[in-house]
Amino acid sequence: MRARAFPQLTQFLGGYFHEDWRAEFPDEPAAVHSFVTATSRAGLMRTRAELWRLLDSTRGESGLRHFVASDLGSAFEPGPEFGSMRTWLKSLERRLGRAAAAA
Repeated sequence: MRARAFPQLTQFLGGYFHEDWRAEFPDEPAAVHSFVTATSRAGLMRTRAELWRLLDSTRGESGLRHFVASDLGSAFEPGPEFGSMRTWLKSLERRLGRAAAAA
């Protein structure tokens, strides 16, 4: 698996959840909201499709965490409200789907 296969996710996760994301956003929902408002409906749908592809192609939690951090550039660590990287990514997929439907 390569980051170039996930250009929208690289932009979203690496661009909005980089190592200094907390200096830009007060919390995770604010970062997601910023991405949603800056992205077209088509871009949201492409990002959502890439999330599904990533979740479908990555089985283990440790592999998923490693890929999201090392290859996609995300520094976000899911807290107890999400429990796991997979749960967080599924949550993102749902929220992007709702945002795209409302756009």
